[in-house]
Order: sequence, then C-alpha cells, then structure tokens
Amino acid sequence: MVSVSIEGESIIVPSGILEAASPVFASMLTGGMKETIEQAICLPGKRKRDFEDVLGFLRPGSSRTMQINEKNVDYLLQWFDEYQMLDLKSECEEFLLTLPCSFDRLLQAKQHGLQKQCARCLQEVARNFENEPIEAIVEASPDVLRQLLLVMQQCQRERAAKAQELEAQVRDLPSVLFYSLPKGCRPDERIDGLAKIKLQDVVAQIKFR
Repeated sequence: MVSVSIEGESIIVPSGILEAASPVFASMLTGGMKETIEQAICLPGKRKRDFEDVLGFLRPGSSRTMQINEKNVDYLLQWFDEYQMLDLKSECEEFLLTLPCSFDRLLQAKQHGLQKQCARCLQEVARNFENEPIEAIVEASPDVLRQLLLVMQQCQRERAAKAQELEAQVRDLPSVLFYSLPKGCRPDERIDGLAKIKLQDVVAQIKFR
C-alpha cells in the first residue's frame, strides 16, 4: 500500500494499481527515490476529487462503470498524459473526436500530443477561421500558428480548384439546357428534369464550398 498526499489529506492506495497503470508512478515507487523508501507520494497542485476519478478508472471493480464525458475529459486528459497512462489517454482522444472543433481544442490536442484530434482541428479551424478568436490565435505558439497557416493555404488552393471546376460547369449549362429541351421549344420557355438536376447540383456546390 502507498499513501498519497493530496490537498492536505492522505489516501491509501494499493501500490500495484498505480505501478501497473503508470510508468511515472512505477518509477517513483520502485526506482529508489524518496517515495520508494517512504511508500508515500505527494501530489502538490492536484485536486483530490480529480485523483479519485482517476483511481476509478484504475480499480478493477469500478473501471468498467467509469465513463469519459464532457465534464471530466479535460482534467482526465491532463492526468493521463502527465502520468503516461496511454490507453486511457487514447480513450480521451477518441471521445474528443466526437466533440465540435475549436481553437482551444486545437491547442489542447497540440499540448497533449493528440495527433488525430490535432489534424482534425487544424482542418476545421482553417475552414472557419473567420469565426475563431483572433486574439487567441495571435497569442498561440509559433508552431501552432505555422501549422494553421499551412493548412489554410491548402484550403485556399482547394477552394480555388473547386471554383474553377464550378466555372467550367456553369459554362456548360447553356448547351445542357438547349439539348435537353423538346424540339421547337425555346430555352427560356422550359427547363426539363435533367436541366433542373444540373442546376440544383451546381447551386448546392456553390452554397457549401
């Protein structure tokens, strides 16, 4: 057993649970450091409530009932990353992939090395740059800004290519309209089903480009 001191209180925890889940805790308890001799760990700056939630994911009896959700994912991710609980960290990332992207989520993914989430948020933030907080972006790390600018450039190239494709489709519309009309009918009198589908397709692409 090991005594964990947190927020001025001591919690008695089976040392094997911490050692099996975290290389960091294992090093503390078996690496000949002070914690090894005293079988005691001090966690300054940590919250007892958060640690108890972490223990819930580690204990065999409660781990199956614990769930990552919007209320706990942020502080659990910090714990799982700091103490190298990689499987649980991956679970946090999988949950975050179901939430909307934002610049804050991008910074979080970068900080904790969540590659899938980082790539996803880079794309979304770049596409919706006008809706993001400019001040936060300016104050971000140079590496995040560099990556974001590269993705924005790629998005601009994709939009330019899409615009050229749409222009070509629009140029083709007069002939499509003419040849899909019955003989003897002027193009401005009636648009049949084929022409309508063509127009609707182009309009939809313009709306969502």
